[in-house]
Amino acid sequence: MIIKEYTEILESTIAGTYLTLRLNAPKIAASALPGQFVNIRTGDGFDPLLRRPFGVYDRSGDTISVMVLLRGRGTRALAEKNAGDTISVLGPLGNPFPAPHPGKPPLLIAGGVGAAPFLYFARGLSKPKMILGARDRLLLPPLESFMSACELMISTDDGSKGSRGTVIDVLKQFDLSAHTVYACGPKGMFAALSEYFSAQPVSPLAYFSLETYMGCGFGACKGCSVPAPDGGLKLCCTDGPTFLWSEVML
Repeated sequence: MIIKEYTEILESTIAGTYLTLRLNAPKIAASALPGQFVNIRTGDGFDPLLRRPFGVYDRSGDTISVMVLLRGRGTRALAEKNAGDTISVLGPLGNPFPAPHPGKPPLLIAGGVGAAPFLYFARGLSKPKMILGARDRLLLPPLESFMSACELMISTDDGSKGSRGTVIDVLKQFDLSAHTVYACGPKGMFAALSEYFSAQPVSPLAYFSLETYMGCGFGACKGCSVPAPDGGLKLCCTDGPTFLWSEVML
């Protein structure tokens, strides 16, 4: 059930280019599952007009958290809010992550803020391996929580943190047939992963959790459609946001 809840900001923390909000949202928290998202009205009134979708970063008791990369008018409007302020939140939306296949432990792949939905997911697993990449160290999210929940491997394009290279360079050390793969990040990362997966002798069991703008978040506006190989369209909000990698064309 989709819930519209006016939530109090309990904590607002900025670290570099990232904002983390902890929200008192008992109704949404009661049913939110890893991989789902919420749609937040970021400003006062209807400016910006559209809500912004954010994966559920963490959940504890009556609270949920979201982690936001500060990159536009909507996200910066959220950064101007303080603890004690109230914001309108719609959720939980979308489908949760599929469970890892028996005998194939999860392998998480994240690009920048694409790491956000993986913390809540990882807390319910047994310290999964996670590859986290970004262009440089300044675009990496705060690492402390991920280091406690995951076996973390970091790569940056310029080598300023972790190994030099992309997530693909780290991924090459893994036998993909032995894992259930989950990926979330920018379109460029998905394109590179699709090319890499297509070159494997056996198609890997891999899921893409997509990031896209959404008008409504529940399928009414069709604004978050993504092309499918059969020529049709998938709605990120209701069919996803997580898809088998071969179900969508990115």
